[in-house]
Amino acid sequence: TKNFNTQVQNAFDSDKIKSEVNNFIESLGKILNTEKKEAPK
Repeated sequence: TKNFNTQVQNAFDSDKIKSEVNNFIESLGKILNTEKKEAPK
């Protein structure tokens, strides 16, 4: 049971981490897009 609970916890954490990473990437994308608009090369 302990091992099963650990696996469930790890799965939950990985999903949480994935969403955190996706949010971070979206924020970076928005920042990069605004920089491109302000200073086009």
